[in-house]
Amino acid sequence: MDIYYLFESLYLCIPFFSLYAIITNSYLDLCIYVIGFFFCIDYLFYFITYFHVNSFDRFKNHTFRIDMALHHMFSFMIIYFFYNHSYPIIYNLEEKNNIIKNVLYTEVSTIFLKINNLLKNNKSIIKKINQYCFVATFSYYRIYNYSINMIININVYLFIKNISKHYLYFYCLFIGIYGLFLLNIYWLFLIFKKFIKSS
Repeated sequence: MDIYYLFESLYLCIPFFSLYAIITNSYLDLCIYVIGFFFCIDYLFYFITYFHVNSFDRFKNHTFRIDMALHHMFSFMIIYFFYNHSYPIIYNLEEKNNIIKNVLYTEVSTIFLKINNLLKNNKSIIKKINQYCFVATFSYYRIYNYSINMIININVYLFIKNISKHYLYFYCLFIGIYGLFLLNIYWLFLIFKKFIKSS
């Protein structure tokens, strides 16, 4: 099996695991750590392809991008916060789970993104439907749902402020949450720009 398709298929497990964690309201912490592990693997592939592109021909388009590096950095900041605040959060378990769920909901659009990558050379109607599903889920979960439940929700800010042991942790989660949102707005702009060109 081609390493590209293997990697994309494995990466497809993340959003399904995220959905399972959200629906069952269990394994939320584990899911966050698994995503961090996959991001480490993703950085490894960036590193390999940067120095040895010829040995991985299928990964030539998988080169280092600053927006992906920022996405991973913001995600690591959120993971770092919850890793360092595992005990005091017991008192605010509901709000903690709410934040984790809304971060995990953003992975729903990744299902369609990875399917689109697997259908790279396919020109069928299935790929077109998949692309529309990607735009719809990206717009809903990464912009609308995230902004309502995370950005303008005062309880999230109060949770971060009250639970942070140190101002460094406060800014770590604050920058992670708001940085992901700004990055998703940027990506939505690029997605619409690409759709307008292809129409």
